[in-house]
Amino acid sequence: MNKLIKNIAIFVFLGIVFSADISKIYSSDAGVVPTILDLSDYLSYKYKGFDIGIKSLRVGETFDDNVAFSKKNKINDFITDVGFTVGMNYTGKRRSLSLTSLIINHTYAENSVYDNVSEDLNFGFTNEFSAYDRVSISNVFSHREAPLFSDTNFNSDQFGRPNGRWEYFKNRLNFNYSRDINKQLSASIRYANTMDYYSGINIPGSFSNKPGIVMNYILTPFTSFSLSYDYFDVQFDNNRDALQHEIAANVTKNITKKISVSMSGGVDFIRSFNDEELTKPLFSASIGYEKDANTRMGVSFYKHYGVTPYIADLFDQWNTSASLSRQISERLNYNLSIFYGVGKYVTAGTEQTLKGVTSTFTYDIYKNLFGNFTYSYTDSDYNNSFNGYTRNTFYLGLSAAF
Repeated sequence: MNKLIKNIAIFVFLGIVFSADISKIYSSDAGVVPTILDLSDYLSYKYKGFDIGIKSLRVGETFDDNVAFSKKNKINDFITDVGFTVGMNYTGKRRSLSLTSLIINHTYAENSVYDNVSEDLNFGFTNEFSAYDRVSISNVFSHREAPLFSDTNFNSDQFGRPNGRWEYFKNRLNFNYSRDINKQLSASIRYANTMDYYSGINIPGSFSNKPGIVMNYILTPFTSFSLSYDYFDVQFDNNRDALQHEIAANVTKNITKKISVSMSGGVDFIRSFNDEELTKPLFSASIGYEKDANTRMGVSFYKHYGVTPYIADLFDQWNTSASLSRQISERLNYNLSIFYGVGKYVTAGTEQTLKGVTSTFTYDIYKNLFGNFTYSYTDSDYNNSFNGYTRNTFYLGLSAAF
């Protein structure tokens, strides 16, 4: 209890410091008194397109009703999060470069054994060789002890995930080179690499490679087609591996100025971890609706035989997701995401049903200072007596973006 009071006191104190800029305190002789929102003016460096310095600061308090991701004997706790982002950005006439690092310290009020630090390291590079060809490279490294609701893949990262709390490291590399052959036809060469490693749980690490090629054709200003081929191989540290050849076609059409639809279909030729030869279909569809400048909605569906980073087994899955973004007022924004999926490990026979909801209110307090309230719900249900968990989190925080 003493540590909880201390955490709340720290959160309140930092919140007051963050909010100090709102009052715009003036001195009759010196003008505006610098506050924490002015830090970027002192701790940044700009020269010939380069911008180096602090990119963001954040502080928040989370209530988590299942910090151990347990099916039974849940443990709840309050967590104080304090973090910052530092980085470098460069923007030129034909190229851009970014390197940022996000570090968040998580302090638990009652269960200090779970205290940890999350880190992200993001790299991005784009270059236009000419008006007709360009290249982009991105790399994202993440270190976590638990999925964070702010992660882009918060729900999908829990698809196929076993019970428990454990440390993990993952890296995602993407490369894309594209060239415009003419006004309607373009070609792209792409490559993706993933690496996943774990600590504190008996899950083998894995890495994968996925080179591919895509041909894109613009039929009209409102309709485009693409045809793609991807080769995928994955290797686990327990010497189990699988590969697949994927051929797919996609059509994207703007039905009206407000409605767009995308549909993909194809086939996977798979050599499984048991050296079994399989041919499986894949399908995806999405629809987006932009009611006005303040309201956007989307729904998507995905069916695929794939691989998760957790178990050396094929994962037969389908999932659907929905999103809503609404600018309620000039200062208040709302985002909602919903996820529902069913997946089955083919050899093991383990089946999971995953439900997830994330609801976020963001309030523009002043200049680059934002308030955030987020609720997330996860229900991971397996067809056995020992896997699965439910989890609710409530987050209240402040952030400053520079």
